[in-house]
Amino acid sequence: MARIGEHELLEPMESDGAVDSAPVRTPSGATGELRMLSEGVALIEATVARFAEEVPKRQQLGASGLVPLLAWGLEPRPHVVEDRSGAVPLRRLLDDAGGRLDPTLAATVGAGVLEVLTRIDAAGLAHGGLSPDSIRLRPDGKVLLADLAFGRLVADHAASVTLVLQKTVDYLSPEQAKSLEVTPASDVFGLGAILYECMVGKPPFSAPTPLARSLKLSMGNYERLDSAAPDAPADLRELVTSMLASQPSGRPRAEEAHRTLVARGGLPIEKLREVVRSKLAEEEPSGAPEQPAASPAHASPAQASPAQANPAQANPGQANPGQAASAWQPPAAQPSPAPPPAQPAPAWQPPAAQPGPSPAPAPAPPPAQAAPAWQPPA
Repeated sequence: MARIGEHELLEPMESDGAVDSAPVRTPSGATGELRMLSEGVALIEATVARFAEEVPKRQQLGASGLVPLLAWGLEPRPHVVEDRSGAVPLRRLLDDAGGRLDPTLAATVGAGVLEVLTRIDAAGLAHGGLSPDSIRLRPDGKVLLADLAFGRLVADHAASVTLVLQKTVDYLSPEQAKSLEVTPASDVFGLGAILYECMVGKPPFSAPTPLARSLKLSMGNYERLDSAAPDAPADLRELVTSMLASQPSGRPRAEEAHRTLVARGGLPIEKLREVVRSKLAEEEPSGAPEQPAASPAHASPAQASPAQANPAQANPGQANPGQAASAWQPPAAQPSPAPPPAQPAPAWQPPAAQPGPSPAPAPAPPPAQAAPAWQPPA
């Protein structure tokens, strides 16, 4: 298996142009998500220096709402390994819900993100790369943020908006699009764009090309929530609109926005917990006991394919009524005489067996199949 530094790659690396990523196994045996600066970005000395400064600060935040860090280093390129197990990305909830969430559920997620951003702000950091993929939801309703520093590192030194993370481009603030300093106010804007998408079904400044998006962003040109999401509570629409202010000074601080959401009440935290638990349950591998017939080698006689089953039970029209069954016999069971064509087999039957075939000859039953893969609702 290929390796990146000391980490074993579990799947091929993927890249969005600025950050390479892949699931890996660390030397300690833990599995996590490797996030590594791409070769081009890693050549920027200022970016590498910022990375070396900010990752230790990230570690000092500890369990303050950040995805646990399993490892980090500068070789072969600046990277971190994050433990993303036991949590569901907000993107998964959006995709499964057709792109939109109930406004009150979106507000609950937003309150959790703002609580974490408040702690990050107090530590003198900014995330800079918020997206539905970097917001992770736990089954207890808590919110975790992944990718801290990567969005900021790339945006701080990007030559153009096309270099920044493709997964975050729809949520970048106007100052980030201009490669200006990334601040906590940039994160407030990014979260505002995410909440807008949760309520409307698309980001506020989405466009076919980065240039078109940049023009819309610079002019503050987006459909207002009063018309785009009239069903959302008026105070929530007002808050999100203020978070999308073009000027950083016109946006509320993360702490202020958090207080506003908490004060308005009606945050269905238990509903969020139920949704996340159901998503995690869908990700758990299905146990073999529910589908033992998926592989004929592990199937019971009654579930095996017709070629392995008792001929008298597989197809009465092909059985010899004058002979006893000579195929598989259960341990310590008496030989079972073949039934007449019009009668089900009266001898040994497995505990879960169904009644025998109808009097008319029937085609051999198809082999049992594994349960179909889960499909999201339309």
